[in-house]
Amino acid sequence: MKLYKLSKKNKVAFSTLFFFIMFSACTNKDVNISPIQQIKLIVNYPMMKGSKLINLPDTLSIYYYENQIIYNIPHISTFQINDQLIREEITYNYFLYQQGAMHGFLFKNSDDTTQPDKLPVDSFLFSRAYASKFDFDFSKLISRGQTIREDHLLEKYTPKGIPNENRYDSLYLYYNAKLNHLPYSFSQAVDSLKGRKLYKIRILFNRRFLPGSKMTIPKREFLFEIKEVPLRNPIKVRKIIDSLKLEIAAIYNNLDTTVR
Repeated sequence: MKLYKLSKKNKVAFSTLFFFIMFSACTNKDVNISPIQQIKLIVNYPMMKGSKLINLPDTLSIYYYENQIIYNIPHISTFQINDQLIREEITYNYFLYQQGAMHGFLFKNSDDTTQPDKLPVDSFLFSRAYASKFDFDFSKLISRGQTIREDHLLEKYTPKGIPNENRYDSLYLYYNAKLNHLPYSFSQAVDSLKGRKLYKIRILFNRRFLPGSKMTIPKREFLFEIKEVPLRNPIKVRKIIDSLKLEIAAIYNNLDTTVR
């Protein structure tokens, strides 16, 4: 076989062509990988413990991958001896379901090899993931003004009617048109009405005295907010989701049924 010696000029051209081919191959490979979208759901629940106000903040991660939705839900376990707290341990439950499905599967952790619990999606998200629907009836609210700044909108309301201990005093609704692409929604009806994504809700209760219990309740604020955040480790998250999907598939193969 006859060998040809490349000139310096041809070596540069060949190297450039080789790099281009390899780069194109890597790029096409990445294009075929489905992206993962991550959303943080941030909440705050104030509650009275005796005469003391305690705020209970919480943050959930929600991942959207192909047609799968997975909630990463923190679970706090406390260890006590004679009512004395020894330590707290945080683990993460995973709730996975297919978009539009009636039921999902709850795993104790990403390495859980036991059979997951099959649970109704709506009731689980309502009880464990703060999935309240904020379909506000604006005819029962009094507008206290609004602020518009480019794609942002802030609306302030107070409810109509006679004040009582269970009625909030102020409602702040935050919208952003740049977040319309997010799949999560506090209220699709409100999003559609305003043409912007409702991404933050603040419900305020003023300080008030309760004659029945002769106790003064300090000012309280309920918070619900969603944020789109960059995914730090997409490979790890994709592996977790694929692993959980395989476990679900194995369960249904054993039962000889299909996921609905």
